Amino acid sequence: MRENMQSIYKLTRQIKREDVGMYNCLCSIADDADFVHEICRLYPGIPVFANLRCGLWYAPHAQDTCYFKSTDGHNGNWSFSCTRLNLHVALRAAECGGCIIVDATRSSTKRFPDSFSKTIPIWAAVLNRAVHPLLPEGRSENPTVGPDGRPDGRPDAGATQWDSRVRLPVWVGESEQQKIEARVDQWVESLQSVGADVSSVARHLKKPLRCMWISQQTAMWVNRLCQPDSLPFTPLLLVSASAPLQSHGPRRGQSQ
Repeated sequence: MRENMQSIYKLTRQIKREDVGMYNCLCSIADDADFVHEICRLYPGIPVFANLRCGLWYAPHAQDTCYFKSTDGHNGNWSFSCTRLNLHVALRAAECGGCIIVDATRSSTKRFPDSFSKTIPIWAAVLNRAVHPLLPEGRSENPTVGPDGRPDGRPDAGATQWDSRVRLPVWVGESEQQKIEARVDQWVESLQSVGADVSSVARHLKKPLRCMWISQQTAMWVNRLCQPDSLPFTPLLLVSASAPLQSHGPRRGQSQ
């Protein structure tokens, strides 16, 4: 009986070693990169950014890179980095009507890294609020989005002019959202204190920046896909290459 237990233990250890082996890791990366490529094909008119460093594994042909850290979005440690402003991302999104940002997470249960769940939404809200005083007249009255993702014509309550609220995903709790929202003005002051020039973003940004989250579990109907120019905001399409697993470890190559 003891020998059988040792054999089961050895077999489990061997399977685990195979799971984290080079072959299976590369198969997983290739599979996830194919998913990212298909999403980028659906939005041919907007630039693609790979979030360093993980995003480059899945979007090697991205037009540019950016650097949003997950640690800036950790619960209780929310931050807006004045050393990683990523203004080039905002400018390109403003010029092209949106952009795609690619990243991944090592978590076996999360669909999105914290850089997507909180860091980038915080960044978008800070920039929206910072550029608001510089906007030409007439950029107001942002309508809400209907069930199909298209403008429904109703004015957005609380956003009668330029919408600079923090737009977080639904899985972030209300208490955490309120704490983050309370710090946005402080982060705007920090941005202004370093002398960051956001005037070029303000000249080109026709609609406020807002995140949209896409993962391998996102249901998408290609024939009803909303293109960026049909939305009442400038979309930041956050594409997570990661597929959540029911158990820890990368997907086995045999299942690809």
